[in-house]
Amino acid sequence: MHRLLNHVSVLCLLAPGAALADVTPKDVWANIGAAVTAMGGEISADLSGDGDRLEASDIRILFKLPQDFGRIEMASGDMTFTANGNGTVALGSPPEQAFSLSADIAGEGGVTLAGRFSVSDYTTTAAGDPGNITYSYDIGRYAVEFTDLDLHGKAADDTGGMRMDGGMELTGLSGNYSIQEGDLLRLRSDGVIDGGRLDYGYEIGAPGAETMSGRSTATLGAMTGATDLRVPAGGVSAMALGQAFRDGFLLDYGYSVDRQVSEQTTMLDDVLVMRQVFDVGRSEGTMIVGMDGLRLDAVVANYSVQVEQPDLMPTAIDFTIRRTDALMAFPFLKSDTPQLASIKLDLAGVTMGDAVWALFDPEASLPRDPARLLLDLTAQVLWRADAVDFAAMRRMEETGEMPVELHALKLNNILLTALGTETTATGAFSVDNDDTGTFAPGLPTPDGRAEIRLAGVMALLDRLVDMGLMSTDDAMVPRMMLGGFAKQDAEDSYVSEIVVDGETGQVTAGGQRLK
Repeated sequence: MHRLLNHVSVLCLLAPGAALADVTPKDVWANIGAAVTAMGGEISADLSGDGDRLEASDIRILFKLPQDFGRIEMASGDMTFTANGNGTVALGSPPEQAFSLSADIAGEGGVTLAGRFSVSDYTTTAAGDPGNITYSYDIGRYAVEFTDLDLHGKAADDTGGMRMDGGMELTGLSGNYSIQEGDLLRLRSDGVIDGGRLDYGYEIGAPGAETMSGRSTATLGAMTGATDLRVPAGGVSAMALGQAFRDGFLLDYGYSVDRQVSEQTTMLDDVLVMRQVFDVGRSEGTMIVGMDGLRLDAVVANYSVQVEQPDLMPTAIDFTIRRTDALMAFPFLKSDTPQLASIKLDLAGVTMGDAVWALFDPEASLPRDPARLLLDLTAQVLWRADAVDFAAMRRMEETGEMPVELHALKLNNILLTALGTETTATGAFSVDNDDTGTFAPGLPTPDGRAEIRLAGVMALLDRLVDMGLMSTDDAMVPRMMLGGFAKQDAEDSYVSEIVVDGETGQVTAGGQRLK
């Protein structure tokens, strides 16, 4: 089952540190089994051998979905555990062997994906204490080839069948992962991958009928990653995720990728439906999921996209974003008091290709300076039930209850610069969830104010009229709105204050009543 752990290390790339002592092949097998059990699975194999060597054949891992909803099973082949004579154990497996991954949903049928793993120039050594073992690995090449995809039951009837080919190859993998048993099983790892590539395709449809097909290719630059996963030893039930998080369930994952270039093509028979090309510079980020909620933090440099959809667009669309900073953090467990949630998205240096500009501005009349979009919001929210309690969410939906309450919203900064204009907004609002009548029947009552500032809008309207993209009469509407709801504070610069009065339910903009 070291293939499972190598898959974990490949996908998560995690790092440990453990004092070296003596472990036996049986200790290592038990340690791997403890990790599978904690993640909600059942591991089985045909075991044979003596004290210094253990052979595990026909290794299978089974995950049963809650309420007899279905099952997921992986058959990952064979492996050996051999004592090195110095208190460590070498893990081994054939350089190439078959695998299968199947999923069945009750009443819906299922799918089985078959393929082959192959590895070369690799070693994996286990060391530590029983119940607290560190695995160090070096792999020259790791590859997965898909050989068959079989749909059965309703899934096959609905699609007419599906075929898949291709695979994945990674090179220069090295790192460590550790499994520490206890009331809270802890899986940690870190590692590096020098590079890799993906190339796989699919077809959906019955022979002789209309066929949808797709192809995806990607080239991956050097990657690093580190993960700390903590799971209650008894496992985690999808029907009791809230309690699992309160018991210490935690995922802390960080990564970096030097560059990725990928292409996806979708065809209907021999007709191109869509083609997308992504070129992503260095990216890095973290994801933390635990009792305090979910936090995602990512930075991406030099992100460019090209999209072709011949049926919808006369030309390919392409744009580039010089830098993207994204942060999202929000709670999801029931609480007696409001908790902080936040979202920040900063898209800097947004540019469009010449072919896109030529569609509506062939004479380059409009400013083409890079655009920027910034959203920076924070809020106070209160969950009346765990957002991960699916049964409770369903009950509240059926009764019309709101599972979450918004108690405050702050516009720290909203910024949009494009086409020679700049729009900014800041403000703060509180929300009285006990008053559902003052503002509007059935809705909580907000109270607060926001300031909106617009610059360069009049000049943009003049350009659009001169280009024939807007008539003089059409341009008169936004001009009148600026004059009625905003005050001019500089040349082609306007500011408006939006006020929501929680006592009266009135809304005004620039002193003019809207509600």
